[in-house]
Amino acid sequence: MSRLENELRTAMAEGTATLRAAPDLVDQVVRLSRRRKARRLKLVAAAAAVVVAAGAVPAFVTLSRSDRSVSDRVVAEVDGVEVHYLPADMGEPERLSLKERDHGGTIRLRGEGLMWSEGNRFVQVSVYRPKDKITDVMDIWSLNVLPDVDESTSRQGYASTTDHTDRIWVAQPGVLLRIITSVSMKGEMDRIAKGLRVSRSSPSTRPAAAPSRRADDPRSFGGVRLGHLPDGFTADQGDASMITDGIGRWFNRGGGSLSVEVVRGDTAHDLDGLREVTAWPTDERLVKVRETEVREIAMPGTRALDGRVLSANGFGDKGRMLLWVIRPGLGVRIWASPDLVDTMPEIARGIAPIAPLKGDAVDEVRVPYVPEGFRPGTARSATGPDWVMTARRWRSPDDPARQVSVEVYHGAAVEYRDWAGGTAGVDAEPDVIGGVEGMVRRSAREQRFAWREDTGLGVAVTVAADSQPELAQVVEGIHAGG
Repeated sequence: MSRLENELRTAMAEGTATLRAAPDLVDQVVRLSRRRKARRLKLVAAAAAVVVAAGAVPAFVTLSRSDRSVSDRVVAEVDGVEVHYLPADMGEPERLSLKERDHGGTIRLRGEGLMWSEGNRFVQVSVYRPKDKITDVMDIWSLNVLPDVDESTSRQGYASTTDHTDRIWVAQPGVLLRIITSVSMKGEMDRIAKGLRVSRSSPSTRPAAAPSRRADDPRSFGGVRLGHLPDGFTADQGDASMITDGIGRWFNRGGGSLSVEVVRGDTAHDLDGLREVTAWPTDERLVKVRETEVREIAMPGTRALDGRVLSANGFGDKGRMLLWVIRPGLGVRIWASPDLVDTMPEIARGIAPIAPLKGDAVDEVRVPYVPEGFRPGTARSATGPDWVMTARRWRSPDDPARQVSVEVYHGAAVEYRDWAGGTAGVDAEPDVIGGVEGMVRRSAREQRFAWREDTGLGVAVTVAADSQPELAQVVEGIHAGG
């Protein structure tokens, strides 16, 4: 290796130290030196014109079909993304904290990465969880974090530099993935991309909440259970995350993406309401809808709808959606990218609602502590635009004023607004009761404490005004799960 090459490497390493970007090799330095400033200024406008003319394929849809050469063994993990393939003899990775700047020097993305380097070869895998909505190739281009782009890759669902050593795409809503390689390793780009699997949808920095009930049953979320997952899917893939009108969970295989969405409330009263999707990332639409059925476990066929998903401009195949109503107020939608459409019927057949618990319980929430002698009443339910509530009351036979009421709420409302209600004219205040953080309303007659127990799952407990110890015991018991 020449003295000049060594000096170039040293300079690049020093120059990028504060940015935590990969110190490139000589082939990267040569490539960088050939960029033209005029090209940068015209980049986004030219790319936008191509998208308008041809119709951009959604970035998260698919990168490629499943590759049997990619192992199920996890080579490494970075910020909830598993790396299943890496070229041989790359050594141990360096963990990076990344700040990606646009051409004007403004930081546009922050994330985490791993970089492997051996001799004249290197591979860097980066994960970004942007706060702003980035859903397709055009959004990626608008960030201006790539030095140049090859517009032709938009049809394949990713943004790439012209020399194909730098690729970035939307793996699923809220998760951007990027691979950068040396020129000598760009032939491995496709296999590395196929081996990246998102195992955690939510950012690791999200506020701590109650222990997820998925810890007890990783196949359960949003009040339903996934009875069967096809080969290549795992029950531990993806945390449940809120969408506009419900709860979604994403699965990835071979570069493709599939979401299972649980919708609660009036929106899911019937198929006509459920098909009016408000959770589209970028104003997609459902077309060529036809009637079909879903044969759920141990149940006869259930009427369902199946349709093709297109971008708002009518171009770009975004896969298909299958949707059905399990019961009024509880609906399910499965949205699969084109190469995972065949898995939808198999997944749908295994989806079933979680049965209510027996004994001292409300819906799927156990109530381990009830004051001695209190007798349970009949469960009641109510439905709102984006929530479903089930309630039960326990009363003292000797003093009807002494009672405990537990309400369990499911739906998007739990995440986005004041869902628990309460006494008119009484403001809610933050408090910690029974070791749980929540909001309490205190009036002369009663105390009402509400908290978010899990994603899309809220609980409210109401007791008499002078029953503070009982309130704490009831809340602590529910939160601990019995």
